[in-house]
Amino acid sequence: MVFFNDPAPCPDPAERAVKMAMAMREAASELVAAWRRHGSELGFGAGIAQGYATLGQIGFSDRSGYTAIGTVCNLAPRRRTGRSWSAAALLKRSARLRGSKTSKIWN
Repeated sequence: MVFFNDPAPCPDPAERAVKMAMAMREAASELVAAWRRHGSELGFGAGIAQGYATLGQIGFSDRSGYTAIGTVCNLAPRRRTGRSWSAAALLKRSARLRGSKTSKIWN
């Protein structure tokens, strides 16, 4: 799991998330092709969700980690396994929520 906008704020967390997912998909395509040549199928999915979550050091003294909890954390994996969303659709929806334009990501 990756969180954008924490611990340091960034002006465009949704755009960064989509760019990272697209780069990961491109990098994974080489692995997918290699596994396919060996007769195995390998898939790749990235779920992106934007919203509020509780972030911080969670756990107890013997076992803890910096993580996020909340409904938005459960939404991203559902999007990954659910219907296919294009990067353009994700960016347009995110831009509508923020009231900005997405053309700069394609430059």
